[in-house]
Amino acid sequence: MLRFGAAALVGALLTPAVSYAGDGHVGPWTGLADRERSVDQFLRQAIDDGAFGVVSSVRIAGRSPVLDCVHATHVVRLDPVSGEASASLDLQLRANGQELDGVGIVFDEGLRVTAASADGRDVSLEDVSYSPTRITTLRFATPLPTGETTVIHLAYEGTLACGAFAASAGVVCTKGESFGYFPQQAVLPSFVDPRRPNETALDTMTRDIEIHVPANVDVVATGEHVDDIVRDGERVSRWVIDQPLSRTVGTYVLTGRLGHVTVRDRQVPTTLFFPAPGSTVDSRMAAWSVPVLDFLEGLAGPLPYKQSLTLVRLPATVRDPGTASFGMTLLSESYTRVGELLHEETWAHENSHLYWGITIPESNSHDSRLMSEGLATLTQLDYTWARHFANEDRDAYLARRFVPMALDLRNAGMVVPPIQLGLNDGDPSSMDSTRFMLWAYFRTAATLDHLRVSVGEESFRNALDDYARECRWIGCDPRDFQRMLERAAHTKLDAFFDRWVTANTRPEVTIDFTRDESGASATFTKTDSQPMTLEVWLGLEDGRRETQRVDLQGTSTTVQLPTTGRVRSVSLNPRHDVLVEVHSAVRGDLDFDGESDGLDLLACTRLLGRKYAGEPGSGLWNIDETFDPRCDRNGNLRIEQADLDELASNFGSLKPQ
Repeated sequence: MLRFGAAALVGALLTPAVSYAGDGHVGPWTGLADRERSVDQFLRQAIDDGAFGVVSSVRIAGRSPVLDCVHATHVVRLDPVSGEASASLDLQLRANGQELDGVGIVFDEGLRVTAASADGRDVSLEDVSYSPTRITTLRFATPLPTGETTVIHLAYEGTLACGAFAASAGVVCTKGESFGYFPQQAVLPSFVDPRRPNETALDTMTRDIEIHVPANVDVVATGEHVDDIVRDGERVSRWVIDQPLSRTVGTYVLTGRLGHVTVRDRQVPTTLFFPAPGSTVDSRMAAWSVPVLDFLEGLAGPLPYKQSLTLVRLPATVRDPGTASFGMTLLSESYTRVGELLHEETWAHENSHLYWGITIPESNSHDSRLMSEGLATLTQLDYTWARHFANEDRDAYLARRFVPMALDLRNAGMVVPPIQLGLNDGDPSSMDSTRFMLWAYFRTAATLDHLRVSVGEESFRNALDDYARECRWIGCDPRDFQRMLERAAHTKLDAFFDRWVTANTRPEVTIDFTRDESGASATFTKTDSQPMTLEVWLGLEDGRRETQRVDLQGTSTTVQLPTTGRVRSVSLNPRHDVLVEVHSAVRGDLDFDGESDGLDLLACTRLLGRKYAGEPGSGLWNIDETFDPRCDRNGNLRIEQADLDELASNFGSLKPQ
């Protein structure tokens, strides 16, 4: 879950809780989803209310931001129990492409700017209390010309109010002796272009962070750890973000009595922190971190950190689901309720954001989440298969995991917008939590896996290697990934991206085939004329499976499919099923062997009484889903006697040979 600050519309990894089909169990998903998106929705409301002097929250996309933040130096003195704080900020910024009027600074409502200046420029301040934050706008007496740079200097102080966002249970911060939680917009401000607060293109910056707390208080912060010095009753903790990080990605300061466990076998010092005295889950999370981080580095290369990597178990009381930032991954202990397997998988998802969204950002995370949340969701599924289910057929495993996500996408009673949003497709912050989950996580991951099957695993992996290498710290978008895929697969993918990325379709494909001495002659009929490539499965009489990739043109394509044995069935890789509705030409033929027979009926009879009853948007958490949509003949998410009767009515239908 990536959590973004006020300068952008949040996308963060919206991780729901487990909801197993048919058992009525509902975990923490709804509440956590709402809390995670609170900052995003707060910004949208603030813009609509004119808090920035701009009364339109329609996003500005497709170009570089005018406010180019370069580097920030933060020095913060904090009493984490009382919330008393004083801080200084030196922010280097540049006017990019147009004149820049000033900069908006957003922090806790209890803080106020006491001094402000800018190198070589006169400035004025405007201050608005927009609960639970304060928005201070520093305006230049004359706009900063295009291409010019200045450094602004701020001092601010007060007592943190640590209020809550009205639209959710999310909080700005929490004070306390045992654990203090101070995310971005508490003592570390977020930065906004006051004329264009709804600008969403990527802007990256580096930071130095210095935190002063009482000597008996532990502290960790976002970034790599430089050092801790205790003197004169005070602890001074220094952290550095020395690579360009999106200014909208959250930064954290965590204080209190912190326990810690060292993660073994890591070249870079890696530590899991938690509120003392800790619990049994901490040793599990530390143990999981070894295979999780090894898997991720095998996928995307070494992590870029040289001095430290900080992992955090957040207490449920701070109401933050978790996120990733520079050199830091956080996850709420609320996820202990989903069971160890899914908890570990969620930990893999969050840590994967150290790559997908942090080291390798999207150029505009509000137009699309394909290359952040989509890749993170796909990564967690791949990790769980490799770690726990490698003895199971990988295609069957992934297809099974996508079944409940497909059911959610088809039956949530709403239209999910395209993965790549156009300016007329609305704003992610206006989506309710379920719709956002379907758009940002389920559809993106399903599309990536469908694409992976379409171009082939090797080509997809080679393109992902290129993406991880070429897009580090600079930001890329889905069309950049398309270019890399086309280079790896030696094929054009405009039709795929036009159909499934910038549009939202689910074409129907019907398979008809006849057996012959060399294999089978198959005809694929589809409901539109756009080309597509699909992986065809040829089941042989001796139990083996052979695969071929077939290019479908027009509305009907007939191909010869040679095999090394007698063909029993012709079907598609079931990982296509989320985005392609596939049928046999013989009604009731569920196993695609050209006959409606006892095998089809038996497959559904054993599922009689099953129903899909997952909470909308919770399909990712149905790790052992056994509901088979092919048996649900009337589409009511239940496998009933009426479905079996309908199948039985087709019994004996077969394809003439």
